[in-house]
Amino acid sequence: MRTLVILPGEVIEPAELERCLRLCRQRFLPHGPLAIVAPADQLAAYRQARPDDAIALDGAATRAEADILVLVYIGNRPPEGLAIPEGKRVYGYASSSYLREGAGPFELMAPVQYDAFEFPHLGRHIFSRLGGREPGFANFPYGVLYFDPLSGPIDPFGFRIAFDWRELATRPADHKLAVVFGGSAAFSCSVAIDEMFAHQLEIRLNASDPKPGGAHQWTVLNFGMHDNVVMQEMLTYLMFVDRLKPEIVIAHDGHNDIWYGLGGDPFLVAGYQLVYQRHAEQWSRLLHKTEDWPIPDIHSCEVGSQQFNLPPNILAAYIARKRQFQSVVERQGSLFFWGLQPMIASRRTLSPVERKIRESMPKRAQTPEKGKFFAAIIHVYDLLHQALTRLDGIRLVDFHALFQARDGTTQLMTDHVHCTPAGDAVIAEAYDRAIRAALAEESR
Repeated sequence: MRTLVILPGEVIEPAELERCLRLCRQRFLPHGPLAIVAPADQLAAYRQARPDDAIALDGAATRAEADILVLVYIGNRPPEGLAIPEGKRVYGYASSSYLREGAGPFELMAPVQYDAFEFPHLGRHIFSRLGGREPGFANFPYGVLYFDPLSGPIDPFGFRIAFDWRELATRPADHKLAVVFGGSAAFSCSVAIDEMFAHQLEIRLNASDPKPGGAHQWTVLNFGMHDNVVMQEMLTYLMFVDRLKPEIVIAHDGHNDIWYGLGGDPFLVAGYQLVYQRHAEQWSRLLHKTEDWPIPDIHSCEVGSQQFNLPPNILAAYIARKRQFQSVVERQGSLFFWGLQPMIASRRTLSPVERKIRESMPKRAQTPEKGKFFAAIIHVYDLLHQALTRLDGIRLVDFHALFQARDGTTQLMTDHVHCTPAGDAVIAEAYDRAIRAALAEESR
């Protein structure tokens, strides 16, 4: 079966076109050959831009051919009102990264629910069998919070790992392991699996072994998960990673604990340092049939009605849980790194696309109350940065400062908190430097 990539009427900038075709091949070539078509008025321009690709003329007859299984419409989404041929899989592809906030470029249009084509592990365990069939939040109590099969390969629990990582529990002594935790920014949801900073870090570590005393093989596993807070990072470590005894543990986070810390139940946040995903409140309503019971404004899921928790309580909860996570990890003899993830507020000088992102942010703040929420996130993030730079006994990798120092010639952010491949490259480089410094210090 073939995949048909349908280029848009507006010619795409060369670098983005190259990435688009590379990601289409990466994603769909395992299922069969890939063909590329373009509209008549832009066919010559595309052929000139991609002389090594056999780009044909687009047409309804081509799209309907029986051996074409997948249609990929480049440019964001298929045209409005387009008739989708029966039996075809149809995807939109966002050629401008800021068009799909917090997501990769592919969007499944038909079928409306994902299946084994998207997620080969579908039905592998009871919670995936009972779960939904659309990318999004899942109510699975053992590690996963969000299924994102459109991002590329994920394991049976939703982690962005393309092989059975359990085998690493019995790796040879010269095989070293680093693991990454965090939310969607650690998952690297806006980039391909070979562009995520975890993968780029693995390449760097293997290119020049940072471990004193000889050559070693390095593997970097990505246990980042959409919306995870530090508490869930630690639970993920205990359930899945503790047995692997990694040499390096990276906790790349900050945003989600602020986001949910602002609106969580103050009794839990301030009294017990418990920051939780707000979706848990809705699961309780459904499970116990209490949908009609009001949720107090102080921790309402309606952002516009929130009264925010005090920043010192949010910071105290974050730091307490992160220190606890560090303590658990260091008991195994592993090195633990505190990564303060960047935000677009970290960028002093914006690239042209990042300026568009900042201009588009009001769509997520359509009311003064929602605008107040975004302002509160940025305010607490700045306070968190100040607090972490004063904290003793931690290995801090400060991406707020690193991203501030970068000029606007390169786009590093795809939205207010997720990175481009170039942004993930900056992150990989910084973790590589930090790991090398720590290992060198350990060897002295």
